[in-house]
Amino acid sequence: MLVAALAAGSVAFLLRPEERPPDMRNAEAFVAARFGERWGDDAALRALADELHEASGMGLQLTDASGETRLSVGPTCARPHHTTPVMAGAQELGRATLCMPRHPHFVVRGIALALAFALALWWSSGVIARRLARPLVETARVARKIGEGAFDARVHVHPRAPEEAQHLARAINEMAGRVESTLADQKMLLASVSHEIRTPLGHLRLLVDHAADAGLSASLTDQLEQEVLEIDELVAQLLAGSKLDSLGPERRALPAGDAARQALLRAGEDEAALEVTDDPQVYADPTLLARALANLLRNAREHGGGLRSLGVRAADQRVRFTVRDAGTGLKPEELERLTQPFARDGADSAGSLGLGLTLVARIALAHGGTLHVGQGDDAGALVLELPSSP
Repeated sequence: MLVAALAAGSVAFLLRPEERPPDMRNAEAFVAARFGERWGDDAALRALADELHEASGMGLQLTDASGETRLSVGPTCARPHHTTPVMAGAQELGRATLCMPRHPHFVVRGIALALAFALALWWSSGVIARRLARPLVETARVARKIGEGAFDARVHVHPRAPEEAQHLARAINEMAGRVESTLADQKMLLASVSHEIRTPLGHLRLLVDHAADAGLSASLTDQLEQEVLEIDELVAQLLAGSKLDSLGPERRALPAGDAARQALLRAGEDEAALEVTDDPQVYADPTLLARALANLLRNAREHGGGLRSLGVRAADQRVRFTVRDAGTGLKPEELERLTQPFARDGADSAGSLGLGLTLVARIALAHGGTLHVGQGDDAGALVLELPSSP
């Protein structure tokens, strides 16, 4: 506002009239006295009126005591501006109406002044708006980065920024600090749980083997071993999910065919089921990729009537892992339901928490890929697509 006022004042000074308007009091006194002296001489009155008009630009109308116009010089007044009596001593001889000169250029100057004031106000408003908006834009940018996982991002606001923006920045920074600290604790807990849970599970498997050697029935030994394997599988699922939440994928280039072959061997499937085209490279986290393929193979074995083939091929800067089973295949709406946490498929899912396909979908999303149902020749098959490059 101060800038706008200064600009308007400067323009007003530059556009001021070059001449000051006449002093009406002096003009009235002049008319009352001088015109009264020459009231009886029309020629003298005319000469004096012309002199006044040329000197000041004012219009003049003289009327006698009866109200009849005696003399008119200069522009006619649209309305009377100043009326003064013409006196001769104490006697009023008539009346004189003085009209101020018109200055049409005042309108132009007024418009220019208004435009200058509006322009200055617009400019100063823009400066103030930018000063207010800049810290908010910076805060929104940092909040977006924190939402994308960059929990070490912080808002840096100038000390002269509005107090409200500084309070908001401090709140965002404190929130990010707490989230970063919590995730750091989770990472430590994840590492500890990985060791503390996997170790007793390994001991359990050794004890089951010793129990079989000690004469425990084969059926009971098999049941114990199966339960241990189920617990181990569940722990692996939960740890993979925790890694996604806290650490995220550690991606690097991998031979897609080798990753699929290792998944088949670990799942106890025949390596002949592997179908690799051109042996493409996949850009993924090795541990999470192995978990995703293991879950797909387990789903084919337990819910699809057995694995038929695992196809690997490149497609539009992506690598496509296609798992075909002996079942009737899935529909897209069925896959959408089964990828919800704890969704299970009837009696076939006994003993399962329904986390397998959910975890595969999460791993695909974390890598920028997808899990979907195949089309065409692969209709009904589960297809995992992951990027082939960063």
